Amino acid sequence: MDKLATVVQQFLKPEGKFVMVEFHPVLNMIGWKWDGTLPYSYFNQGVLLEESEGSYTDRSAPIKNMAAEWDHSLEEVFTALLNQKLQLTHFQEHDYSPYNCFEEATKLADGNWQIKGIEGIVPLIFSLVACNF
Repeated sequence: MDKLATVVQQFLKPEGKFVMVEFHPVLNMIGWKWDGTLPYSYFNQGVLLEESEGSYTDRSAPIKNMAAEWDHSLEEVFTALLNQKLQLTHFQEHDYSPYNCFEEATKLADGNWQIKGIEGIVPLIFSLVACNF
């Protein structure tokens, strides 16, 4: 996160805005299907390896893959941006995903998606704005 924040600071014009919309780190504790467990720690410091079929945009695609992911807590995200003297002007958590990327999902009336079994209970994405004032 520190490297990302450094690049943002380097290229962000004075009074510029950096907008970030990303999966919430709580989602990484759950995985792509709720089975009643939390297989990963919110504070995970290592690589997460997960084998899956299909892709995150098409679960039925005839492919298998191994994904490597590194989680970052909200603290890591905020601290990295603040250490670059950026000012956070917006932060919001959302209990939905704008597309169906889960193994079992519930489609909402507005076209967004939630994980079946924990609808409206946990944040799935977050958005923030950091400014260079």
